[in-house]
Parts: sequence; C-alpha cells; structure tokens
Amino acid sequence: MNNRRLLAGIAAGALLLAGCGGSATPSASPASAVASSSASQKPAASASAASSASPAGSASVAGSTSAKPAARPSAPTSRAPASGSAAASPSGSAAAKPAPSFPPITPGKLTLTKPLPALSPPVTVKARVGNSLTTAPFWYAIEKGYFDQLGLKFEEVNITESTDIVGPLTQGQIDVAGTAFSSGLYNAATRGTNVEAVSDNGKMAPNLAGAAAVVKKGQAASYGKDWCALKGKKVAGGAPGSGLYATLIKALASCNLTLKDVDNTNIGFGLQNQAVQNGAVDVAFQVEPFVSAGVQQGILDIWHPLDQAFPNQQMNFLMYSPEFAKNQAAGLRFMVAYLAGARDYSRAISGKGDKTEMGVIMAKHLAIKNPKAYDNMIMMAVDPNGAIDLANLNAEIKIFQDAGVVQPGAITTNWINDNFRKQALDYLGPFTP
Repeated sequence: MNNRRLLAGIAAGALLLAGCGGSATPSASPASAVASSSASQKPAASASAASSASPAGSASVAGSTSAKPAARPSAPTSRAPASGSAAASPSGSAAAKPAPSFPPITPGKLTLTKPLPALSPPVTVKARVGNSLTTAPFWYAIEKGYFDQLGLKFEEVNITESTDIVGPLTQGQIDVAGTAFSSGLYNAATRGTNVEAVSDNGKMAPNLAGAAAVVKKGQAASYGKDWCALKGKKVAGGAPGSGLYATLIKALASCNLTLKDVDNTNIGFGLQNQAVQNGAVDVAFQVEPFVSAGVQQGILDIWHPLDQAFPNQQMNFLMYSPEFAKNQAAGLRFMVAYLAGARDYSRAISGKGDKTEMGVIMAKHLAIKNPKAYDNMIMMAVDPNGAIDLANLNAEIKIFQDAGVVQPGAITTNWINDNFRKQALDYLGPFTP
C-alpha cells in the first residue's frame, strides 16, 4: 500500500480504536446518522473522516433513501436500513459513492449442548457497539446468523463516546452496549444506576493488546527491554481515569517509577503519530489502526505491546440495561450468540480460524474497508468464555482511586452479573480453539 492510499485509509479509520481508550478524548463533532447492521442487510460504505483533535472523529454514513438524520446529533441514533444505499461524501456534498463489494460470508450453525428455541415473535435488541476491534463478536454473530437463529433482531444505535452509554442504558434507549472501562463507568455503575457488566468485551491478553507503546522510527533499541526508559520522557499516556492511564501507571511501577517521573500528556490518538514524529512526545501509548499505520509509513517503531505493561488488563465490557437484564429469555440468547461470535473471532486471531474471513467481516462493519489491513494490526483479545478478570479489574480501580477520580474505600463489583454468561456456557459447552 503506497503512502497516499495508507493516509486515505487512516482518514477513513479514525473511528477504529481498540476499545482500550476510546473514551479518553472527546470527539470533535457529533456523529451523524448511520446505516443499520443486521444479518439480512448489507452494510453501507463508511465515509468516516479523521478528526485532527480526536480519536473519534465524525462519522457520516448514508442510510436508505427514507432514512433521516438525527434531529439531535448528541442523542443515540439507530442505524437505518442500508439496502441500496450509498455512502455520503465526508465533505457533506450530495455526490454519492458506491458501497465497496465484499465476498459473501458463509453462514454458521449454532451447535449447542441442548435445545434453545428461537424467540417467537423475534425480539429487537438495540445495541451500542462502538468502533473498536473488539466489536468483532457482534459482527460475527450478525454475519454468521447467530442472532437470527435465536429469534433476535440486532439494531445498532450510534453513540460515539463510550462515556455516554450509561444514560441511554438506564433510560431504555439501548438494551446492550460494548464499552471501554473507565473511572466514569465505575462511578456510574456503583451509584445505583442498575446497569450491569455481563461479559468481557476486550482485554490485553498476551500478544493481543490492540495497542502499543510507540517511539520515533529507529529509536526503539535505545529505549531498552523494560519500562525504565520512561523516566524523564514526554509520554502520551492518557487522562486520569482512562484505561491507558492505568496501563501507564503499571508500566511505571514495574521500574519503581511514578507519574512524577514522566511528563504525561493526553493527546488524541489521531495526533499521536505526528507528535512522536516531530518530537512533541517521546513515547505514545497508541491504539490500532494508528500503530500499524505509523509503522507502515516508516515513522514509528513499536517499543512494547501494552500487554507487557499490564497483562490481561480488563479494558472493555458488555453491558446490559436494567430492563434488558430482566428479560431472561432475550438476555440469555443474546449472550449465547455474542459468545459464539467471540469464539469465532478468537479462533481467527489465534491462527486456528479463517483470518481472511475475519478481515472481510471487520471491513464490512468498520471504517477501514481494506480486509487485508487487519492482517497488520495488533488485535485485542475477547475472552471466548466471556470471563471478566476481577483481580486485574480491582487493580485498575485502585489506580483510579489513587488518581482521585474514584472515591476511596472498599471496591465493589456488585454491578457485575455473571449469571447470563454462566447460563450461556451451559448451552455452548467448552471452548474448542
């Protein structure tokens, strides 16, 4: 891929963040209405444009001819049917571009240990998915037909920032959400909102961090094999309360360093590569697709994947709204389909599944429309059994307490509901890599 095509891909991919830090920097502009994803519909082409100030720049994707933009862009926006639609120009012009063509995905068949009848009539589930690599389980469940087989209609609702999902969950505007963990989510979940974390949606497993500490091209060797070289450096490590801030604190602690030993700054992911290149920062805690893009452009070296700083850090959750959690039948079936998708994704990124198919599935639903681009990315793990790492979660919350963004005292995990996951595993059986 030449530099012009690469830069165009990054402009289209500003929304594709590894969920590890999507909430750290506010978006530059609200997202407009986008086209719906379901197993029976073809996704529209993305016309996302990179924001120079934010990892989550504006994303404009046209729906069908009958779809109307949201009257209030800050409100959640359901995706409209995409059949026959064309992508809107990022500049807002009326010129339409044809949707990219992708090879068909072979439908899958849920293999369960015991019968689980499809809901009749089908139940519509409104979901905030996000734009990170860890959205893959949702896309697999759509493309393979797992939601359909269990009587669920998947309706994606656009909420750009993961920090904005608690209100829509509690108000019934969405039923489920994939979201990054942060101090804000913890504070909201523990103040009586009754939102529940029901499954893992992304963690920094070995070699599957979705993010890396990057330095200027040619300088990685001079930084050494541990994290001690961070001392005295200018670091783009995220704002207090964000996931990558906790990652930075763990990296520093491994060398008996603290935040006082570095000059930490919060820079949007879309600006970090340039900041490293021009020396504004020495080290950036960067996410995909910006890591692989900077390496391919010849401006970055990967110093360390971030799982080496905080192994198995709990980055993302699947959340249920209070009302959806009461619907045991729909909640169970959604979990079964989601975990079936997580297992397909896990096999693909481990080399045991079809990685070519994974690239097509991701390209159909995310902003980077070249399926082969996903071959070069550091993927992020999603637990195939949905297990949440409580020990590492507690460690992360303690870091937030020390930063003053979470109240001190006993750490509570009563907002984590493991019942749906355990019931789903009874139907899915043991995971086979």
